[in-house]
Amino acid sequence: MVDPAPLSEAPPDCLLRVVRVEVDPADMGRVKALGICVGRQVTVVQRGDPLVIRIVGTRLGISSHLASAVFVKSA
Repeated sequence: MVDPAPLSEAPPDCLLRVVRVEVDPADMGRVKALGICVGRQVTVVQRGDPLVIRIVGTRLGISSHLASAVFVKSA
Protein backbone atom coordinates (compact mmCIF):
# COMPACT_ATOMS: atom_id res chain seq x y z
CA MET A 1 0.00 0.00 0.00
CA VAL A 2 1.31 3.43 -0.95
CA ASP A 3 1.10 5.94 1.93
CA PRO A 4 -1.28 7.71 2.21
CA ALA A 5 -3.98 5.69 0.48
CA PRO A 6 -7.77 5.57 0.67
CA LEU A 7 -9.10 3.35 3.44
CA SER A 8 -11.12 1.51 0.79
CA GLU A 9 -7.84 0.19 -0.68
CA ALA A 10 -6.21 -0.82 2.61
CA PRO A 11 -5.47 -4.49 3.26
CA PRO A 12 -7.24 -6.31 6.10
CA ASP A 13 -5.59 -6.80 9.52
CA CYS A 14 -3.13 -3.93 9.12
CA LEU A 15 -2.91 -1.20 11.77
CA LEU A 16 -3.40 2.17 10.09
CA ARG A 17 -3.56 5.82 11.09
CA VAL A 18 -5.99 8.33 9.59
CA VAL A 19 -4.03 11.21 8.01
CA ARG A 20 -6.72 13.03 6.03
CA VAL A 21 -10.51 13.04 5.64
CA GLU A 22 -11.89 14.59 2.44
CA VAL A 23 -15.65 14.89 2.94
CA ASP A 24 -17.99 17.84 2.48
CA PRO A 25 -18.07 20.11 5.53
CA ALA A 26 -21.74 19.19 5.99
CA ASP A 27 -20.74 15.51 6.42
CA MET A 28 -17.75 16.09 8.71
CA GLY A 29 -19.86 16.03 11.90
CA ARG A 30 -21.28 12.63 10.98
CA VAL A 31 -17.82 11.28 10.19
CA LYS A 32 -16.44 12.52 13.52
CA ALA A 33 -19.43 11.01 15.34
CA LEU A 34 -18.36 7.64 13.90
CA GLY A 35 -14.93 8.19 15.49
CA ILE A 36 -13.13 8.78 12.19
CA CYS A 37 -10.72 11.69 12.59
CA VAL A 38 -7.11 12.57 11.84
CA GLY A 39 -4.69 10.71 14.09
CA ARG A 40 -7.08 7.87 14.94
CA GLN A 41 -5.89 4.27 14.55
CA VAL A 42 -8.05 1.97 12.45
CA THR A 43 -7.89 -1.63 11.21
CA VAL A 44 -9.78 -3.02 8.22
CA VAL A 45 -11.60 -6.16 9.36
CA GLN A 46 -13.39 -6.99 6.10
CA ARG A 47 -13.24 -5.39 2.66
CA GLY A 48 -16.37 -4.84 0.61
CA ASP A 49 -19.39 -2.59 0.74
CA PRO A 50 -19.85 -1.93 3.55
CA LEU A 51 -16.22 -1.96 4.60
CA VAL A 52 -15.94 -3.27 8.17
CA ILE A 53 -13.34 -1.51 10.32
CA ARG A 54 -12.23 -1.65 13.94
CA ILE A 55 -11.92 1.79 15.46
CA VAL A 56 -11.80 2.76 19.16
CA GLY A 57 -12.43 -0.88 20.10
CA THR A 58 -15.65 -1.07 18.05
CA ARG A 59 -16.48 -2.74 14.75
CA LEU A 60 -18.14 -0.37 12.34
CA GLY A 61 -19.48 -0.77 8.80
CA ILE A 62 -18.97 2.18 6.46
CA SER A 63 -19.80 2.61 2.79
CA SER A 64 -17.05 2.20 0.22
CA HIS A 65 -17.81 5.78 -0.87
CA LEU A 66 -17.02 7.12 2.60
CA ALA A 67 -14.00 4.82 2.94
CA SER A 68 -12.56 6.25 -0.28
CA ALA A 69 -12.61 9.75 1.29
CA VAL A 70 -10.59 8.65 4.36
CA PHE A 71 -6.84 8.52 3.74
CA VAL A 72 -4.60 6.34 5.91
CA LYS A 73 -0.98 5.32 6.28
CA SER A 74 0.72 2.48 8.13
CA ALA A 75 0.77 3.11 11.85
